[in-house]
Amino acid sequence: MKFLQSKGTITFTLFFILLCLVYPIYFMADDWEHIYHYLTNHHWEYVKHWVFRNPTSVFLIYFIFPLYIKKYFIFSKFLLWGSLIFSSFLILKIFVVNFKEKFNKNYLWGLVPIVLAFPPNNYEWNFWPVVSVLLLVFPFMVGIFYLQHINKNKKYNLVIAVFKIIFYTIAFFGFESLLSLFVLMELSYIFYVDSNYKDKNLFIQLLEITKRVLPSVVICFALKIFLQNIYSYPYVSKIGFKWHLFSQFLNISFNHDYYKTRWLTGSIQMVSLIYLLVLRLKSTSIKNFLKKDLIILIVYVVSATYYFYVMDYSSRRAVGGQLYFLWAFFTLAVLNIFYQSRKKTLLILFFVPYLFHQSYIFQIKYNDRENYLKNGLSFQKKVEESPKVDKVKITRIDAISNIKTGWNVVIPDHLHGFYLYFLPIELQQRVEIDW
Repeated sequence: MKFLQSKGTITFTLFFILLCLVYPIYFMADDWEHIYHYLTNHHWEYVKHWVFRNPTSVFLIYFIFPLYIKKYFIFSKFLLWGSLIFSSFLILKIFVVNFKEKFNKNYLWGLVPIVLAFPPNNYEWNFWPVVSVLLLVFPFMVGIFYLQHINKNKKYNLVIAVFKIIFYTIAFFGFESLLSLFVLMELSYIFYVDSNYKDKNLFIQLLEITKRVLPSVVICFALKIFLQNIYSYPYVSKIGFKWHLFSQFLNISFNHDYYKTRWLTGSIQMVSLIYLLVLRLKSTSIKNFLKKDLIILIVYVVSATYYFYVMDYSSRRAVGGQLYFLWAFFTLAVLNIFYQSRKKTLLILFFVPYLFHQSYIFQIKYNDRENYLKNGLSFQKKVEESPKVDKVKITRIDAISNIKTGWNVVIPDHLHGFYLYFLPIELQQRVEIDW
């Protein structure tokens, strides 16, 4: 069987199944608000306000998020995490030389798509259910990028170009930051992979990147402005540089983060980053480094200006595409330098803090899931045992007792969602919120 002949496929399949079966995911923050509106049959009334801001998001939240509410957690993980991991697999096929050979001959390469899909600083995509549904846009976006760059028949160029604009627009109206990811991927492809352009002068390279990304960027922004004029959505914004958001962006870019920084694992990652930089400078000229690596880093930071120059609150989804790119860039740089230098220290410095940090996230998600279930059952028992003539008050503490994730059940609608989810219909009328 060909399946058994590929060592990477065996490892990938086993770990993907194990990941979906074992790794916990549970409701948090705005999930409870969506649950409240869904269970009271007002979900469309709630989400329709975002139709003119993020129509793709509205479609996916309205039709896919209920899978979580109906307790299809494992199926949802296979579907949504699978979309992101499959997309990461395609990205590896595009950017890694002789990837197929490496994947087939080495068990460890089967883990790389999963590592790419689970950055230590991009928790919202993977572990926040109402956000994770948007991962379904990834295969379409990355798939068309993949087809574009393996296409050898020029007669299909126009068709691919049209679908590229369509899919990137759809992706943009799910996660706006995916547009930045698209630009960064195109730039990286021209700099490091494309045999027709990677050795050209910088002006020709930038001209080519403009030709490849400008149509999609212009159409996305034109549609955004048009829809905003039809229905003006009130963004929480304040024009001007905000140091606290800028420093936070840099921190989550180059450090491990899950609501609060893990200084030990983050510090080790910083050491590995510096070590990687030293090895990279040894393997290339300063001119080449400044021309490629530094330009990509500058574009990376500039592409996130909306986060720290326009927005007036912290929403990691606004920089999700950039964070995914940087983690993939870092991971592939580590593997590339390792194959050049065979420095095992680099792999150790990369994987050890990553594994420790993932175990930390696992503990938090497992703790939160178990305690939400425990709190829900405890409150149900409290209502059942109280006199039927009395209203039972529910407080925020009833919901979040022993929950470790920081931002949870912060408005009354979250609390409404919590008790409606756990209580049978006949008990729901006996509850009164004490906020």
